[in-house]
Amino acid sequence: MTKDMYSFTEMLRKAALDLGLPKLDIDKLVEAQRKNLDAFGQAAQAAVGGAESLIGKQRQALEAGLRAASDLARDYKPSGTPAEVLAKQTEFTKKAFDVTIQNARDVADIAKQSTSDVAQIIRDRLEANLADIKASVESSVASGAEKVKKV
Repeated sequence: MTKDMYSFTEMLRKAALDLGLPKLDIDKLVEAQRKNLDAFGQAAQAAVGGAESLIGKQRQALEAGLRAASDLARDYKPSGTPAEVLAKQTEFTKKAFDVTIQNARDVADIAKQSTSDVAQIIRDRLEANLADIKASVESSVASGAEKVKKV
């Protein structure tokens, strides 16, 4: 520990004793906060990865749409009866719509997975914090009971 950190932890210990609070394990408290920061860092990395995936998928969708429009313009030859031309335009529109819907689903799936990953990291850290608090309380109660037995 650095000198500043050591003096800070000693100050916390002294303040707790002066107030008559149960003994706190400052080292465990500092370690828990370090783990919290690590978890938030992991969550941020997961969020950035999800955003990058979303951007990549949207870029792919835009490129596919532009290619399809370019192909249609290049291959467009209004020949045949009006019904045949309308059928070709309808088929192209349906294909474009299907691709758009699939891309929207893919983007939604990526966003859902990214959000789920971030939430899981935070949820796991919260559960670990609660387990640490429970263990600390149980330890404090047990040491208090030992002191009562000795008296």
